[in-house]
Amino acid sequence: IWAAAEWLLAVRSLFVREEGETLLIGSGVPAHWHYDHERLTYGPTWTPWGKISLEFEFTPESADVYWDADWYEQAPLGTIALPCFDRMTVDLSQRQGSATVIWNHTCKRPNSQPEPVRN
Repeated sequence: IWAAAEWLLAVRSLFVREEGETLLIGSGVPAHWHYDHERLTYGPTWTPWGKISLEFEFTPESADVYWDADWYEQAPLGTIALPCFDRMTVDLSQRQGSATVIWNHTCKRPNSQPEPVRN
């Protein structure tokens, strides 16, 4: 049971994790998933502020991030931090919301095919 709980927490941290008073969204999503998937969903998951569900829709130049939250009281500060996209601070005080983040052109586009192993 312990290993299963650790695995679930590891998967959760790909999509949402707490850093002080900020909720980081998407900071652990691997860059190649942006190309292998047009849409990813996660949640609902519990945070210290309440629960949140997330949806990511990817295009070659941007990502649309949608959230549906049920906060206990005050919403946390929010930062969309998808790898290879510009970071964006978002207002999570609304129960539902969305934001579009732009591809950071200084980031190398990932190859969805693994590199062959060479000896």
